[in-house]
This record gives sequence, C-alpha cells and structure tokens, in this order.
Amino acid sequence: MRVAIGSLSIDLPDTWSDRTVHTFVAPRVIDPRQSPHLRLGSGFRENVAFSRERIRPGLGPQKFLSQQMAELKTRLTGFRMLNEEPCTYGGFEAYSVSYQFILRGQRVEVCQMRVAILTRPNEVMLFTGTSAASVFESKKQNFEKVLQSIEIPA
Repeated sequence: MRVAIGSLSIDLPDTWSDRTVHTFVAPRVIDPRQSPHLRLGSGFRENVAFSRERIRPGLGPQKFLSQQMAELKTRLTGFRMLNEEPCTYGGFEAYSVSYQFILRGQRVEVCQMRVAILTRPNEVMLFTGTSAASVFESKKQNFEKVLQSIEIPA
C-alpha cells in the first residue's frame, strides 16, 4: 500500500491500516496580556485533531463515544461531562460530547468537544477540539464552523 503524507510517500504492507491523526493548533499568543486565558503553561494552545477509527458494524457513533467517555472518566483528573447530543455533519449520522478535566501535571482546566461521524458501517471520523475551560463556549463556535465545513466523499 502506497501512502502519501504531504511531500512524503511511503510503501507499507497491505495488511496495515491508515491510522493517521491530523492536528491543527492555534497561533502562539504574541502578547499574553491580550489573551490571558492562553497563559496556561508550557506550550498549551487551542487545537483540533481528526482521526479515523474502526468500529464494529452496528456500534454507531453514540455507543462508540460512550465507551470512550467511560475510559476517560477513569483516567482524567476532575472529569466532568458537560453535554452530549446526536447530530449530523456532511449528511452523516454523528454524536457529540463535551467534557472538562484538569490537565495532567498542571492546575489548568481544559474542555474538549469530541464528535464521532459515522462515515461507513465500520468506521467513524473522530474530531476533537480542545481549549481552556475559561473560553470553551467561544471556541466551541469555532469548532462548530470547522465541523460544518466537512465534506466527506460518498
């Protein structure tokens, strides 16, 4: 299997699967006084990540995220579920959850919006948007804009 990654192209065994994660980060804060909510410690910036996950046929995005949330509750300090709801993106069935936790090793409250979009009976496209809890509601609007722009080929 030939895989192109930007300007790089590699050959992988045909039995391997593509588990690429794409991560996009907000710009560095030039003047922290203008954005004090971004002074969260070494290198933290708002970000979004996309990946694909294989699932059992029939599992669906809600059950998939419920399993992930059960795991995160046991691993993240101060985990608190904020919202969960069914939705659609690009005409595909999806499920969205938002939750808050304390960033490991720091006293920073972070929120994430995670959306699983069912693109095939056995695959979800997973989106995770992360921001400081103090600005999550405004950043959530930006995350929604990104999600609304998704085009998934049939």
